[in-house]
Amino acid sequence: MTLAEVFALGIEGYRLCDRLAYHLLAFDPPITRAQVRAEYNAIDPYSTEKRRALVREQVRKRLASQTKRNCMCCRKPFPSEGHHNRLCDACRKRGYQMW
Repeated sequence: MTLAEVFALGIEGYRLCDRLAYHLLAFDPPITRAQVRAEYNAIDPYSTEKRRALVREQVRKRLASQTKRNCMCCRKPFPSEGHHNRLCDACRKRGYQMW
């Protein structure tokens, strides 16, 4: 089995390196962790640019889901991320107690 076939099974490069380090996997002929990293980076389905695009999309979705709510402490409107977010950043930083 080649490294490309191992990666196609869904085993990530760092997991394969860990298994090699603890002698849980053996290849014939032997391969090094550096060879695994080099080949994984060559065929990585989540390259750096794809990861950045994914993070940008997640941030965009989070910002789009924000709604205006009134702070439970100072009563000023602020962009809330959801029902769990009821204090504005200023009140949260000051540590005001509501009760």
